[in-house]
Amino acid sequence: DDALDDDDDDEKIMSSSRGRRHTRKCLQLLLVCAFALAYLMKTSSSSSNNHFDDRGEKSAPLLAASASSSFSTASSSASSAASASSSSSKDYSNRVWIFTSVAADYDGAVLLKQFVHHYTDLGIKAENFLVVINSKSGFRTAEFDECAKILDNLGIPYHEWLTQYSSEVMYKHRMQLLEKVPPTDWIVHADNDEFHSYGGKSVIDFLKEMDKKGYNEVRGTYVDRVSKSGELSKLKEEPGMFQQFPLRCSVIKTVAGGRDFKTMAYKGYWRTDRGNHQVLRAARAKAYLSGPGRGDGDLEDVYHLTPYAKYPGKYKYQCAAHDNLSFLPAGSQCSTPNDSHESTTKLWSQSRFSDAKVAVHHFKWHAGVINNIKDRLAFYKGDVGADGKPRFAWYTDSEKLMNGIVTTGKIDTKKTKCKVA
Repeated sequence: DDALDDDDDDEKIMSSSRGRRHTRKCLQLLLVCAFALAYLMKTSSSSSNNHFDDRGEKSAPLLAASASSSFSTASSSASSAASASSSSSKDYSNRVWIFTSVAADYDGAVLLKQFVHHYTDLGIKAENFLVVINSKSGFRTAEFDECAKILDNLGIPYHEWLTQYSSEVMYKHRMQLLEKVPPTDWIVHADNDEFHSYGGKSVIDFLKEMDKKGYNEVRGTYVDRVSKSGELSKLKEEPGMFQQFPLRCSVIKTVAGGRDFKTMAYKGYWRTDRGNHQVLRAARAKAYLSGPGRGDGDLEDVYHLTPYAKYPGKYKYQCAAHDNLSFLPAGSQCSTPNDSHESTTKLWSQSRFSDAKVAVHHFKWHAGVINNIKDRLAFYKGDVGADGKPRFAWYTDSEKLMNGIVTTGKIDTKKTKCKVA
């Protein structure tokens, strides 16, 4: 849905930032070592007669430990309760959310059931799912109710959207639901037909590791999964999606000319572009989110729904040559390579992790995709205005898929470079 002209600028900006961060970290490490050495020299010469607990507080004499058994039991119970409470507050899974949208009209329920189990198995809690269910009909269909029942049975809340699908309308629904996520939590972003893999780790452990290493965005390889014959076969409840679609292919890139990567997860203070291919830099965000930066057509302003509008002073504004700087928030200015002041190093700036070991497995190529593509093409290209332009310029993506796949009813496994997983 989006032209990704921002990507090369992102790489240049982040490469420069990484070099400066590396230098600062080296200096910080030297200072820490010096302070640690001074502290050890001081403590080694002090008296060793005092006992300290694990908080650094003085303990009572050791003989006091032989208090009554009833006191010990009560103390032990209180300690266990406190420990459990502390453990709960430190549960990293509380800080990981997932956003998805479900197209109920196109075999959505079959996909949804496996989707939910896939991500709960990866460690995401039911209460941290942010789900939009769409039906183009204008009312709750049997297919919609089937999706809703799956979520209800698992205690997962959802948002109803009962009008024609449009990526523009979806963008607004997404921004509204993501307002619930605290800025320093993680957002896992996956369409209903996208199953992530994190190198054999749970998403919780993986993102906890990313946090420790200073990353705030994860990008993965986009892998189109296709049936063994290339046919657009009907989805089944069993076996699992990976068994039904064993081929790893490059359909989006080869047929539609799209990118073979996608943003998989990002911190709550970021938002991504409409196609979820990349995080929006703070310097680009307002122009894009308010409409003009997304292209032509009836594009609604959603900037006010985002962290960029709520915390403008917390971002580092890394500008690129093509950025419309007239949209920078009042009082903000572009950062420079010499910005090494402590106040600027604590600002939110992009730090992306990208590796072939993390991937987005895309299960779009089944029988339901035929009507999906036809409907989107008709809507995006329809209602040509007096200026002769279609409703949305990105109808061409659907048109390429229509000509390359729908008309033949199957995927060309040689052209799309398919391999057995």
